[in-house]
Amino acid sequence: MTYCAGVSPLLATPTTSASVRLWHDARCRPAAFEILFQKGDGKWHSHEQIGWSLPFELGSLHCGSGCSFRLRGLNASEYASRERIFNLSAEHHHLLTPQRPGGGALESATSEVVATPRPPVEAPHPPAVRLELFVTPPLAAPLERSLSRYVEGLVKELTSPHFYVTRERIQPVEASPTGER
Repeated sequence: MTYCAGVSPLLATPTTSASVRLWHDARCRPAAFEILFQKGDGKWHSHEQIGWSLPFELGSLHCGSGCSFRLRGLNASEYASRERIFNLSAEHHHLLTPQRPGGGALESATSEVVATPRPPVEAPHPPAVRLELFVTPPLAAPLERSLSRYVEGLVKELTSPHFYVTRERIQPVEASPTGER
């Protein structure tokens, strides 16, 4: 069985205006991978999320003009030093995925270019902000009712004697079909 970081083809489907589901049409062997994306500038950028298996929903990424994706096997020690993450043990080397034959990180094929749809509501004017939340466990079906209840709970938790939040101040705009975003 192929490691997820080395799948071909890598498939990508937009799930919201700010998220994309990465998947493969067959099972793959889980192991940590870095997610790379390319917008119109032709440069590959590393996303801050790290994956383990497919399917995987990638968030906080607006690709209105289109993005392509690929996965790269993750050597956690190298990644931590590059991203300045220092909570990994200095005594151990964490090679979590195999190398390609001949060396180098295992990489997937590049996905087709996919575009995320426009947001259903334009970005708010400051000082208002758009919040994108990753929900674990995912919202249950039906999503609209679960999202409404989630927002009601969020309003309740954010309100205190010194800070009052009304239900009207938090507007749910969209939820991923997976219920994770």
